[in-house]
Amino acid sequence: MRYNINYIAKSLLLIEKAAKMRIISPLHLLILFLISLSSACTSTPYNRGLTPTIDGTLNINSAAKSGIKLYLSLDSKDRNCKKHIKTTVTNEQGQFHFAAIKQQMTYTPLMTYYLNEWVICAELHDSKQMIYSDNYYGQGSVTGTFNLICDSHSKLSKQITCRNQSARKD
Repeated sequence: MRYNINYIAKSLLLIEKAAKMRIISPLHLLILFLISLSSACTSTPYNRGLTPTIDGTLNINSAAKSGIKLYLSLDSKDRNCKKHIKTTVTNEQGQFHFAAIKQQMTYTPLMTYYLNEWVICAELHDSKQMIYSDNYYGQGSVTGTFNLICDSHSKLSKQITCRNQSARKD
């Protein structure tokens, strides 16, 4: 947890003046200090990661597929990525990349747990289909990089599935 040191120092100086003037009791001093500390804590903004960085390779029938449009949604129920927030396209080697998504927040003095969910869809045969979904539940940010290998595994299958090749950093 980070504290805004300037804010705490100013608050302590004001509390010290009030104590020297004997217009405040020791109990009130303690209460004022705790309020100052919690206010300083909540006033500092930070960027919390909502998704990891996601790198991957998309293969159709075990061959790299270029030009496939991919979508990233933060809604686990969005199976067709209609509410996507990022898009990318596979390159000649079938590789794709989504940078980590971050959200600006302010610190809170209480422990807060977050459920972050994300879905990746591919546009194939004029429709979007979910190819991967994952989540993270915990304090703080989602960090690290996921390396996905996505393949249809069969000439008859139109369904693509992805495997996370990286060790999770939960």
